[in-house]
Amino acid sequence: MDIFPIVQPKNVNIDVLWDENGPRVENGKPVMARGIMAVISWARRCLLTRKKTFLIFSSDYGCDVENLIGKSYQQSTIEAEALRLVKEALMENEFIDAVTDVKVEMKDSTLKITCKIKTQEEEAEISV
Repeated sequence: MDIFPIVQPKNVNIDVLWDENGPRVENGKPVMARGIMAVISWARRCLLTRKKTFLIFSSDYGCDVENLIGKSYQQSTIEAEALRLVKEALMENEFIDAVTDVKVEMKDSTLKITCKIKTQEEEAEISV
């Protein structure tokens, strides 16, 4: 059994389909996504993964917005820093050309992020 059965060659956009509940599995196998759905899946995982935590990922993969939770910064500071961190994380993907309309909601210890990602062909909104 291969440890990494899915090889993603450069310039081919294929990924495991992720939705709000995590990876989608049917009949015991992961559902694969292509195009914008693959980018959305990658972006969700990226925003939910803390940077430099898992050795399987490069040190550039993930987002450090978790560091903002529980801090006593002003709301405007949290939003500005979250905007920077989200854009920085998502722009690592070669298929994402732009990240826009980033919105951050902080309630108690929960941080909700919504934004739009744009590829050469399409635009989509994601929320985590």
